[in-house]
Amino acid sequence: MTITEKYIQGIVPLLATAEGARVHKKFMNGGTAFLFPCPFCSFYKTKSGKLKPTKQTAMIAPRRESKWVYFFSCRRGGSTKCSRGAMSFGNFLAEYNPNLFRKYQLEI
Repeated sequence: MTITEKYIQGIVPLLATAEGARVHKKFMNGGTAFLFPCPFCSFYKTKSGKLKPTKQTAMIAPRRESKWVYFFSCRRGGSTKCSRGAMSFGNFLAEYNPNLFRKYQLEI
């Protein structure tokens, strides 16, 4: 298990923030991807005015080039933090949990 995978396993339980939300695993790009409600924009209303806090719009997945390098992506892009497209796992961790990111930096 890589250091990145160790930290992914540590934050997966925290990613299902809304009641009834779950994190799903999916085989992708030679590794395991995690699908979950976006922690940055799932609590905003959609364009039609509906709230969908449990809809799985975000994922942490391995890159095609290397199954050991992970990225974060949100299909909805409803906030400034997730509307910039895909970001590295390190950048996601820095936005999502800065304290955990500092520990992550010390280990890599």
